[in-house]
Amino acid sequence: MVVSRAIPLRDVYSKLDAPILIMLTRLTPIADLLRTTDGTEIIAS
Repeated sequence: MVVSRAIPLRDVYSKLDAPILIMLTRLTPIADLLRTTDGTEIIAS
């Protein structure tokens, strides 16, 4: 709905919590690191 502009981006951004956004931006590189170094395989075993 955001892509088709049915919901204005301003409304979407006003509903997002800052701590959640910070957590997601910090966890994304860690997830990429785990995937590229096969860390997920080690965790799964």
